Amino acid sequence: MTTIAVKDGVIASDSLVRHDVTYKGRKLFRTKRGIIGIAGALGEGEKFVEWYNDRRKRVPAFESSDEFSALVLTPSGKVELWDASVRGEEIMTGCLAIGSGAAYAMGAMMAGASAPEAVKIACELDPDTEGPIMYSEGADVEVWE
Repeated sequence: MTTIAVKDGVIASDSLVRHDVTYKGRKLFRTKRGIIGIAGALGEGEKFVEWYNDRRKRVPAFESSDEFSALVLTPSGKVELWDASVRGEEIMTGCLAIGSGAAYAMGAMMAGASAPEAVKIACELDPDTEGPIMYSEGADVEVWE
């Protein structure tokens, strides 16, 4: 129920969160190791964010029924894909999207759209992706309309 996209040193997300209720929330988290976008179970993803930021901590126990994926944009521009297995993969394709609107966002980026533009397109096509769109191309997370 999310779209997270990364391309050319920019990571973007939608804001729709569905749990017991539906609300707008953040899915991009700034850490000293990079900007992390979470798709799936947000609570489990936030446990990952805490661990990723300080890997000296014990790896958290994740609920097997609450899966998540994480896209990480590091300060050097490297892109990593993580999940509850806590084994990250460096992505070499130049762009990647995760979540329910990933196919729409990937198609948009392959056709030349930026990461925020790709999430905006996913918002138009995927009923589980809605704005406002958040993005980061450095230290801060911004709102993009």
